[in-house]
Amino acid sequence: MVIRDLAQWAQNVQGAVIGTDDERFERAGKPWNLTVEQRPAAVVAATGVEDVVATVKFAAEHGIRVAPQGTGHGAIDSYDGALLLRTGELNAIAIDPARRRARVGSGVRWQDLQEACTPHGLSGLATNVPSAGVTGYTLGGGLGLFARRHGLAAHGVVSAELVTGEGQRLRVEAKHHADLWWALRGGGTPPGIVTELEIELAPVPELFAGDLIWPVDAALDLFAAYRTWSSTLPEEMTTAIGVHQFPPLPSVPEPIRGQRAVTLTVCHLGTADEARRLLLPMLEVAQPMLDSTRPRTPDDLDLAGVPADGAPVVIRTEILDDLPESALSAVTDLGPQGSPLSVVEFRRLGGALNRPAEAPAALDRVEGEYFLESVGLIFRPEDVAALAEEQGRVLDALKPAATGRTFRTFASADDRAVDRFFAPDVAARLGEIARHYDPGAVIHDPLGLRSIGDPRA
Repeated sequence: MVIRDLAQWAQNVQGAVIGTDDERFERAGKPWNLTVEQRPAAVVAATGVEDVVATVKFAAEHGIRVAPQGTGHGAIDSYDGALLLRTGELNAIAIDPARRRARVGSGVRWQDLQEACTPHGLSGLATNVPSAGVTGYTLGGGLGLFARRHGLAAHGVVSAELVTGEGQRLRVEAKHHADLWWALRGGGTPPGIVTELEIELAPVPELFAGDLIWPVDAALDLFAAYRTWSSTLPEEMTTAIGVHQFPPLPSVPEPIRGQRAVTLTVCHLGTADEARRLLLPMLEVAQPMLDSTRPRTPDDLDLAGVPADGAPVVIRTEILDDLPESALSAVTDLGPQGSPLSVVEFRRLGGALNRPAEAPAALDRVEGEYFLESVGLIFRPEDVAALAEEQGRVLDALKPAATGRTFRTFASADDRAVDRFFAPDVAARLGEIARHYDPGAVIHDPLGLRSIGDPRA
């Protein structure tokens, strides 16, 4: 698609406007998730809010859409014919230690924010993927490492700077544009483009985190023990257990290089002595062959080992009411050797996650006890069908415990039905807000929220 007047307009934009005939186009339009092929009409690398406003107005004038994107960890769409608005250069950070708040541009990554917070003994409600963007993760809910104690990251949104679908700049907070503020708190990309967030920070005087790794032969015993043990933990400890296929790379420690193993990830807001005491029941099941748990700081939480520069991943997720003992044999099996299924992991929910938010939020709370995440890597065409079969097998085994819901940040190209993320009344309200602030449907809407409850539909 050739956009009329694009070259002329680009001269008035401070950032780069990269068309399809530009040698930079392929790299500029590539998301973190390399399985998603994005085909925008052009890429705009914004350097400031003025570029965002200008892009929205240009798109409105020419009848095309704008798709905002920070890192592309949550990419699910090809954006055919749209302007892909990359916000990576909107990366300012301001920490207010006294009020325990941070202001972050929409291009800020978690590692950058955590490095700024650590000297103050503070932390964002961060993910274990430091290369992920703060804004997209937070708007979609944000199931972080401190979630059992402090809840979803979305509930920490204090205010936002936003550009509507009509190119209007708004400051959004509880008392100003309360409907948009509600939508920002867990509704995913709202009917506008967020350029800055103000979020609450958590005090972290002491922190203990890392992985315990066992041989895969102990999987059934460890998973059975985890079901009981994890239900006894205080809210200060967040845990996840999974079976991983580790790659045969020199950077992977010898005992697990190229092997399958059971990994217990722990993050404890407290002392090392407290954490080690809480871990004793799992250590009595079997002795781990590797242990990376230690006192840490908020900028040292790269626990997932996810590559910063992208990966060809397919992720399937589900919120579960239970982890049935009858399903343990299936969920601890990654399939035949050579299967593209690389991780099946369960995170224990509960605590603050199950309580309603203290202030109105599109995602009020999480109804479920576990969060399933199955991850596969696609390197060959035949991996697509093989991975779908293996992930389907795991999901079938857990069907009796499945709630039918997951988080907006875990939407995928083949799993983005609105009822997977929002109750009907919430989805209808999000659609109404989208139509109000973006009547021309300029902002790209990958879930189709705008059409829900539309009297014209």
